Amino acid sequence: MPYEFDFDVAVSFAGEDRALVAEVVEGLKTRGVSVFYDQDFTAEMWGENLVDYLQTVYRLRARFVIMFVSRHYRDKMWTRHERESAQSRAIQQDSAYILPVRLDDTELPGLHVTTGYLDARDVGAGGIVDTTLDRLGVARVAAAPRFNGRVPRTEAEFAVVLRERPTAWEYLLWFGLLKQGLDALEDKYRDHQIGYAVRNGRFVRPADAVELIERNLGVLLSLVDGFDRILSAQAQDAAFGREGGAGDPDRIRHLARRLVGLYEEFLDHAADLRATSAVSSAFREMLDLQARMANEPIERIRGLVTELVREGDTLVERAEAGTDVVLAVPLVLDFDHALMARFSDAVTEFVLEQRAEAEA
Repeated sequence: MPYEFDFDVAVSFAGEDRALVAEVVEGLKTRGVSVFYDQDFTAEMWGENLVDYLQTVYRLRARFVIMFVSRHYRDKMWTRHERESAQSRAIQQDSAYILPVRLDDTELPGLHVTTGYLDARDVGAGGIVDTTLDRLGVARVAAAPRFNGRVPRTEAEFAVVLRERPTAWEYLLWFGLLKQGLDALEDKYRDHQIGYAVRNGRFVRPADAVELIERNLGVLLSLVDGFDRILSAQAQDAAFGREGGAGDPDRIRHLARRLVGLYEEFLDHAADLRATSAVSSAFREMLDLQARMANEPIERIRGLVTELVREGDTLVERAEAGTDVVLAVPLVLDFDHALMARFSDAVTEFVLEQRAEAEA
């Protein structure tokens, strides 16, 4: 079975040569070629160990590496790392892997002087694109659109949405990222449903109970406040653009990560409460009730994402048919009031229990 690569080509270049490389990348992407280009993967690389990440890209994930050779390229630390990673792959396969493009007369260590180059000074960006297509066996016609009309679920679908930018692509990207994030936390959610938590080794004495309960309430309230900030008009305008403006993929990814992170914090908070040990049965009940206070926000966030994905799957079809499409996030996080009343009773019972023990 042939190896499945993530990218048709990865481009390796110095920042000083970005203008030409960006033109080549854009030409390749409009012809249906999948390209690893650093600016398209800023969010994916954020926080990663770039030494390991880039080594994997240039050694394993691409069918070919297009290397833009210049004096800047020769002298940079990161381009040297990319080159060495690509060369490690090249010596392990019989067919060509590195496709060098000469931008000046610089000789590059490790590449034989008899290696076939393209000279950008002769062929220009268009010639590099056409020759790459020939190397890949891709027809010199615009690739047919591959957008399937729904919220993206797979990395390939995310790439198509970002490349083709269909109607309301910003929202399709956001809905897909939210679904992807919640799906990755499904095991935690299932533990939450059955009230399971791994013991955390923490034991709370009765004397510390009131302080802990107050702190836990503060955590829940701060999580709700965080939700309001994530979905504020200011945050949404920055990510999706003001009316008529274009969205920002990196800010959309950031917003999705924050909302998914908030959902996970609710799950973790409830699990931590269930995992805490206490001698007093009244205090144990308070902890359990506080853990259950997270149920309402958790289910509301899940319901929101489910509804957004359902709407998103037909959004483009409805918009292109001329139907007015209104996207809103009709969600306010709140707590179960009956549960809050039970919690208040449990606190009263615990205080009376502690007072009776003190007077005994």
